[in-house]
Amino acid sequence: MSGHGAVLEITIPRRDGKLGIGLNQANRVTDLGPTIKDGLKMWDMVVSVDDVSCGSRTMAEVMADMPKKDKHVLTVLRLDAAPPSSKTTTTSEMEGWLQKQSPAFPNPWQNRKCQLKDGRLWYFANDDASQPKSIALADVTAISVADLGRGEFKMVATGRTYMFRAPNKAGLFSWVKALQLAQMKVRRRRHRHLHAHGSTQRAMS
Repeated sequence: MSGHGAVLEITIPRRDGKLGIGLNQANRVTDLGPTIKDGLKMWDMVVSVDDVSCGSRTMAEVMADMPKKDKHVLTVLRLDAAPPSSKTTTTSEMEGWLQKQSPAFPNPWQNRKCQLKDGRLWYFANDDASQPKSIALADVTAISVADLGRGEFKMVATGRTYMFRAPNKAGLFSWVKALQLAQMKVRRRRHRHLHAHGSTQRAMS
């Protein structure tokens, strides 16, 4: 998944012989159970257990081949913003279906369900996608109309340009406006954070 995150190691004890974690097929935490006390968070992705990589297997499959221990060390990837559900719409700033151009030759256009939320544009392959990808607006330098007639707009980020196509001109203008406004909010938050950090540093010097 694109975007920022951190890799963490979290020790989880067995309780009544079980870890008590609920995960989806992508090994993302969907039910914390009692592990909320151990530092695990919703949508953490488990990438290994006791240094054994999960790879394409589920965590349950990996642990089935392991001896039972009182504690297990999970290596998890934690996003700085949890992905929304593809079926949850109440908290997104904007959502709808767009076409996204694949970066792989011959660059076909693919239908993607998109949600603008928490300073990111999330996009899903379908309604039931468990692993959405995202574009952090903090990494985007420009958002503009690319082809008015075709309803296309582009998001220029470090090292890549993302191309999207709206179903009509009204949708094109709505998405570009919403994305630009969201980007302005992200930049303002960053500016306030840097200003506050700089003030703190000066006060301490």
